[in-house]
Amino acid sequence: MSAGHETDLAGVDRDLWSATVRASMEMRSDFGISSGKSNRGGTSAHNDGRAIDINRVDGTRFDDMDASAAASLGNRVAAEIVNRLGGRGMEVFTPGMAFRLDMHLSKTSSLNLQGSHYNHVHVSVRQP
Repeated sequence: MSAGHETDLAGVDRDLWSATVRASMEMRSDFGISSGKSNRGGTSAHNDGRAIDINRVDGTRFDDMDASAAASLGNRVAAEIVNRLGGRGMEVFTPGMAFRLDMHLSKTSSLNLQGSHYNHVHVSVRQP
C-alpha cells in the first residue's frame, strides 16, 4: 500500500483499513491510496474516516487505463474490499459502477456518480 504524503490513513475506520489491506494482499497488488480521512464538508464519509479512495493499482493510475480496463479493475478492487467488510459496506463508486448498499440510487444518480469516479475507487462503511 502506498499513500500520498497528505493522505491521513491514521484516522481511517479500522475495519475498512483491514479490508483494504486484505484485498490488496489477496489480489497481490499495491493499492495507491489517494484519500482517507479528510474534511470534505457536508455528509461525506471521508469526514470521519469511513471512506477510502484508491487511484492506482500497482503504480498505474485509473486515469491512465482505457475505460474498459479501469471499469473491470475498479469493480474487482471494490468487490474484494466490500466482501471483507462483514456487511458494513455503504457506498461503492468505481469507474465501472456506482451503488449504495443503504439506499436506492436512480439510474441518473448512479451514472453521475460513476462518471465522477472515473479515476478512482471509493468505498465507504456504515457507522459501527
